[in-house]
Amino acid sequence: MQSAGNRLGSAMIQFTDVSVRFGDRQVLKNISMTVPFGETLAILGGSGAGKTTILRLIEGLWQPDTGSIMIDGQEIVGLSEQQMTHVRNTMALVFQGSALFDYDEPTAGLDPINTHIIKELICRLHGQEHVTQIVVTHDVETAYQVADDLIMIHQGEKIFDGTGSALKMSTDERVQAFLHPDAVLAASDEAVYSAAR
Repeated sequence: MQSAGNRLGSAMIQFTDVSVRFGDRQVLKNISMTVPFGETLAILGGSGAGKTTILRLIEGLWQPDTGSIMIDGQEIVGLSEQQMTHVRNTMALVFQGSALFDYDEPTAGLDPINTHIIKELICRLHGQEHVTQIVVTHDVETAYQVADDLIMIHQGEKIFDGTGSALKMSTDERVQAFLHPDAVLAASDEAVYSAAR
C-alpha cells in the first residue's frame, strides 16, 4: 500500500471517452477527465447537463455505453455488482440533513452558516486528509473555494477543464453565459426591446 504522500498526483478517478445515451438522448458525449489522488474536482453545469450522471457512473450505479472508467487504477466498466461492492467500500457518501446528497449540490438549500461549515469540511478533508473529492454544484463561488480544478459540462459535453482562474478567463460563450447569466439576460432583453421598436 502506498502512503498518501507517494500517491499524490496519481490518478484516483479517470474517465476516457465516456458516453452515455438514454434512448435518443445523448446524456454524456466522450467525457475524459482525471482526478488526481488527494485533489478536489468541482463539476459545474446547468440542470440536466450530465453532472449527476458522472457521479452515478463513478459509483457504478450506471454503466457507460462507451469508454473507460478507472477508480484507483481499476477498470470498473463491466464489473459485477459484487465486484463493484469492493470498489464502493473505498468511497464515502455524505448526508445533508436526512437526505443523501453524495456531493451533488452539497450546499443547496442550506443557510449561510451551514453552507460555510460544509465548505470548511470539504477544504479540511482535502488539506489534512488528502481525500479525493468530487463536488457537483451550480454555485461557482463554492467551486472556486473548494476545488483544485474544475470542469464544466454543457449538454453532455465537457466545455472546460482547468483552474478557477482559467475558467474566469475562458472566452467560450457557453462558459461566460454560465458565469454571468445576468449579462445574457440583459442582452436578451435588449434584443427583445430592439425588435419591438
